[in-house]
Amino acid sequence: MISVFLREQKRYTQEDLVKEFHCSEEKTVRILKRLKEYGVLKAVKANDTQKDLTDLLDEDIEIADVEVGENEYLYVFTFVGVITIEGRVLKCYPKYLLDATTPKAELKRVLKVLEKYNSKEQIIRMYNDTSDSSAFNMLAVMLFLLQDYFEYGAYTNTQDIIESNGSGDILWDKTINETFTLLSNNRPYYPVLLTMKRVNDDFDFFKRLHECILTRCTEELRDADLLDLFDIMGVDISDEHIEDFGDKEYVLERIAKELNAQFNTRKQLLLKSPENTCRIGALKKCYPGAKFINIYRNPYTVVMSTINMFTKEMGLFCLNEPASHQVIEDVTIDLFERIYKKAFRELDAMPPEDYIDIKYEDFCKDPEGYVKQIYDHLGIDGFEEAKPYFDAYLESQKNYQKNKFELTPELRDKINAKLGFYFEHYGYEMQK
Repeated sequence: MISVFLREQKRYTQEDLVKEFHCSEEKTVRILKRLKEYGVLKAVKANDTQKDLTDLLDEDIEIADVEVGENEYLYVFTFVGVITIEGRVLKCYPKYLLDATTPKAELKRVLKVLEKYNSKEQIIRMYNDTSDSSAFNMLAVMLFLLQDYFEYGAYTNTQDIIESNGSGDILWDKTINETFTLLSNNRPYYPVLLTMKRVNDDFDFFKRLHECILTRCTEELRDADLLDLFDIMGVDISDEHIEDFGDKEYVLERIAKELNAQFNTRKQLLLKSPENTCRIGALKKCYPGAKFINIYRNPYTVVMSTINMFTKEMGLFCLNEPASHQVIEDVTIDLFERIYKKAFRELDAMPPEDYIDIKYEDFCKDPEGYVKQIYDHLGIDGFEEAKPYFDAYLESQKNYQKNKFELTPELRDKINAKLGFYFEHYGYEMQK
């Protein structure tokens, strides 16, 4: 990547930026157009007055398209941070650094302040892949991959190695069926015990691919002089090249299969979102190996809780007068009806081993027991390793108090009229 420093609010000609970007006029124009689309670049009239200004006023901004070779406008960056676009890294430093040309230390301090206040927009998501319209946050991904590596290490898969009289667990079924037995005093003795141990596979495809990508990220960031800027160490752990792993389609196919087959919880994505109740089919299509935990609850309680949430939040997001409580009730019940009719259809079409229904009221009485049931039913390993964390969390929540709501006769009748199918499906008693 080509890496350059640019000053906020400084006036640049198109010719200046051709030199800074180290590319043709045509490519520079394409970059400038995209920067304008993302709101980090403005155009002003090219005159001596503008050249001397250090601030940009709204009345100075020109609404104009960028054309090759035009000298009518000057270009102004209205942004402090890092921009990645079409193989260029634009490091925009504050306007008050008038005399600096490569203010790495100053920009580093600025980025630390922005990170402290969680301003993610300071890394603009622009990476041109195969078309002008594609956008991908390549810089953010590279930084994430390196930070993830320092926290968790390289991706690993294991191999099960079977040995004779090894140090692993004894495979009794295999030993009995495949080795010879000595009898003494009518008791069997097995001179050869087949054992199994699990070791990391250093030649695993994905471990090698991960290490190769980490090394490539390091090279890219080092070339762009960004490792020190973001205060992150590089990783040089692979001599392989991306091309060594096959073409793009083959690698993507291998990754898709690995995602569907991987049950290491470190490598799994866990989504807890009530909104996904209406996306079960879509999620299953996108992730064929996905498993679902459907926690259901008394509909009276769910509806009242949702109404309470909508009532509290609506005022925060409405530009006009929030909807009446009556409208919120009707919308909530209608939404609940449509979501669960769709969810029931999609769950019915799913293999039973891919999802589990858990009654909320039962779960609260024995949370650890039901979590164990979830692990067993969905074929997830590692419950015993995770159990201490469950115990600690449950201890921290022992004084938790649930919200209490009063069910009015009017709301009860509305729920009964719309959600009878839900009561019947899960065996809840309908109030009269």
